[in-house]
Amino acid sequence: MANANTPLMREPALTAPNQHDRLEAEMRHLGQTTWGFVIYRCTFASNDDWEKVMAKLKQQDMTLDEWPSYALKPHLRDGLKYTVFEDRALDGATKEQVLEQFKGWLDTEPWRSEQPLSDKTIRLAARYDICLMIDEASLKSILDVRLQGGRDDEEVSIGYVYALRYEANSPPDPDENYWWMRISFDDLSIRWYDLLSRDGWHNEHKQHPDIALG
Repeated sequence: MANANTPLMREPALTAPNQHDRLEAEMRHLGQTTWGFVIYRCTFASNDDWEKVMAKLKQQDMTLDEWPSYALKPHLRDGLKYTVFEDRALDGATKEQVLEQFKGWLDTEPWRSEQPLSDKTIRLAARYDICLMIDEASLKSILDVRLQGGRDDEEVSIGYVYALRYEANSPPDPDENYWWMRISFDDLSIRWYDLLSRDGWHNEHKQHPDIALG
């Protein structure tokens, strides 16, 4: 029997195969081969903790392989790329500062090398529309052992990251928070990437302090 310190085997969401097919069809339509979120590290208190978070992210993808019906197809797995920026200048950075860094990355037009065969509107891809931010609070939420499943009488916390949406013609307003939200850490690869593609932000957005679960 699992205890609070033992990870529970959880079958992926029942919609996963449909999401795989949808992502595959979308990438084929756009002529794209690379997918996956850009991630900004904004806490440097512990390198060990950061490595644990990255390991949990990779474990999500490995877990899919343990359920053959949900395993990523080879070309989708080969195309999955997390671009992780670990600049100490971003230690304690604000969401606005991170979004500015993301804008700078977009200004380099990375899709020209990542998607050489694509002749479609590149911003339809979540990779070039939304970035993820992990600060100390979100890191701790991800590593909280209660996320692994505890007793029924325990409060269950939710591991989360910040999702920031860049709109070229609409700079972020510090007094409005529609351009960012907290999303669950679970299923960051295919589930959240699929949900937030094709302008899905409007369907999934949750106002702080709520956490979008997808």
